[in-house]
Amino acid sequence: DQRVTAHSGAVTSLAPLPGGRHMLSAGRDGRVRCWDVDSGKNTLVNYGGTHSQGPLRLTIGVSHDGRLFYFPCGGTIKVYDTHSGAQVGALKGHFGYTGCCTYNPRLQELYSGGHDRQLLVWDPPIPGEVAPAEDGGWGGWDSNGQGTDTGGGGLGTESGGASAARPPLRLGAQA
Repeated sequence: DQRVTAHSGAVTSLAPLPGGRHMLSAGRDGRVRCWDVDSGKNTLVNYGGTHSQGPLRLTIGVSHDGRLFYFPCGGTIKVYDTHSGAQVGALKGHFGYTGCCTYNPRLQELYSGGHDRQLLVWDPPIPGEVAPAEDGGWGGWDSNGQGTDTGGGGLGTESGGASAARPPLRLGAQA
């Protein structure tokens, strides 16, 4: 019986994909991996840029259809295509380290929390509704609720991109 080592450091997060046949894992080695649950093998999808700052456990959000996952990384939440490994966007709204996020499939909302003591509610683009920008990003929202552009065609742009997201809602914020 051979043991498979999932990461070269502690495993910090697990997230099953819809359907139950695959699972994402994140580790202190700065890697996210996708596993075939039936075979127990790494699918070898390369998710670049998943190095996260801080020693804390992270949570990974997975979209309702499993096509996207959301990974806290520093002060942003990076958005990845689960199957190709490509980073397709980044959500910016926390001041400082973002440590957790989870996706609500019923409402199709993403929730995140950070060291700024804020809880944010995101209405991220739905795959297929918004074409990614030329550089692969969707743009995002900055900490002031203003749309940002990553190169054209993404959300929040003046270049005609469809707006499938709103600025994050800050839960518990004083009006």
